[in-house]
Amino acid sequence: RRVHGSVSAEQIAQNKDLKQLYEGLVMTETQLMQTFSKHGLCKIEPKKGDKFDPNFHEALFQAPLESGATDNTIAIVEKVGFRLHERPLRPALVGVFGKQ
Repeated sequence: RRVHGSVSAEQIAQNKDLKQLYEGLVMTETQLMQTFSKHGLCKIEPKKGDKFDPNFHEALFQAPLESGATDNTIAIVEKVGFRLHERPLRPALVGVFGKQ
């Protein structure tokens, strides 16, 4: 996931070697995730505003409520988690909106 945000589209378009490296990393990630999924290993990818679930999420910090946000919902995702057949292997690391 880090490769997606670390290089701008302009840099990739200008540098042929960087483009090939980037495409190779994306293809590798895609195939790896397909293989994981086939065997029951899936990502836990919560979105901003999802309800905090302590079974699948680990709260790293509490953020002040924003307008439109509700208490005990996800503010930011620091790291995705993984589960194997509905059993969490690593919880998603998140920040949670809360009353201050």
